[in-house]
Amino acid sequence: MTTTSHSRCWYCGLSGLTLTREHVLAEKHFGGRLIAPDTICKPCNSLAGRIESLVAQHPFVADAIAESMVHPGAKRAPQSEAVLADGAHVQVERRQNGTEVIDVRPRQLDIDPDGTEVWQVADGREREFEQRRTKQGQRVRAVGHPLGPAGPAELHYGIDVGNFAAWPRFVAKTTLATTSLVTDESWLDTDGALALQDVFHERHRPGAQGYGLPLYPWEQDRSKPPWSLLVGGEHVVGLWRDLQTGDWRFGLTLFGYLVTEAELRDVECPPDEPTWIVPRAAPPSVRMSRSDFAELLCQRADHASTGHTHQGTSTRPQPQQLP
Repeated sequence: MTTTSHSRCWYCGLSGLTLTREHVLAEKHFGGRLIAPDTICKPCNSLAGRIESLVAQHPFVADAIAESMVHPGAKRAPQSEAVLADGAHVQVERRQNGTEVIDVRPRQLDIDPDGTEVWQVADGREREFEQRRTKQGQRVRAVGHPLGPAGPAELHYGIDVGNFAAWPRFVAKTTLATTSLVTDESWLDTDGALALQDVFHERHRPGAQGYGLPLYPWEQDRSKPPWSLLVGGEHVVGLWRDLQTGDWRFGLTLFGYLVTEAELRDVECPPDEPTWIVPRAAPPSVRMSRSDFAELLCQRADHASTGHTHQGTSTRPQPQQLP
């Protein structure tokens, strides 16, 4: 059963709240438009945003965002602090064509013979710095440090235990949002759903069974299939049944090569094992069965190796365009 409207928040299970739509993958950080309608309450929406911001600073993810530079909701490129080869502490933007210095932390370089302090600031801000320090009663002379290409630099991602703790919470959040697309909300009363909500909220219910989720994504070799077949670093979200155990699992691939999985408990998903290809740019997400997704990858592999499209007898239906 595909659920398009809900009466309970999928992240906390409460009813009677105003619900809003949820991007399964935040458009600001990841791009893509896989949307779960009427899924979460406002407090959970705010918490999800904070978790996603922490995940976006995770070294694996931050580098992928910087490399792709395709996130329609973003106002700027990913930023980091850095230390340059000359010792300057700067703020940089990580762009497709390299790392750019956009600001310089003022630092004292020397003292002139007359006692004037010599400070280094960002190019173009010398006069402003001198005037501000003069009002404070200081004698200073400012020299500019160039902005632009950073050259060799030691990047500081600003990560701490919070960034790594955010990853399993992000996986729990994404699993709940994806499951809401295909499963009735009665599942929210099961131990499986409650366990995922516990991870998302960092809570522990007395006597509740634990839920082990990965602490970081697995980086795959993008030069080899199937990762090399994901066009432009597409994201892939899917629900599939483990052939050995018969249990359902959630799978997520970010930017075509960062992979994570989670078990799904107490749930029965559609037998076609729904899979969504989530482009990082404007096109909407595409839903298809897992077998159709495998066939699509085969077609891409054939096209890449022979230079023409697959000429097999597949009767793969046209993928469904999701909102």
